[in-house]
Amino acid sequence: LAKLAIQDFHLLNALSSASIGRLGDYRPQELSNTAWAYAKLGFRHRPLMDALAAAAIKTITELNPHDLSGTAWAFATLSYQDHTPLLNAISPASRPLLA
Repeated sequence: LAKLAIQDFHLLNALSSASIGRLGDYRPQELSNTAWAYAKLGFRHRPLMDALAAAAIKTITELNPHDLSGTAWAFATLSYQDHTPLLNAISPASRPLLA
């Protein structure tokens, strides 16, 4: 949807609500991609982003550099400044990958 620039807010709300209960089935890259897509569209859905942050923290060591930076970018782009636990998890997970 993001690459197509589709902004059907009813569809995005429905997808967001349906996705929350399925995030446990997402691979780490899918969590990052989902956050990126919503940020690319500029669509804020706090319950989904809260759930994505919690799920990403659980799998933070499985994220590659691209996924770590994409997740950080998504939350920054959507101005979710209250996700300090996620950002605090991304920082140490990124350090070993920089060497």
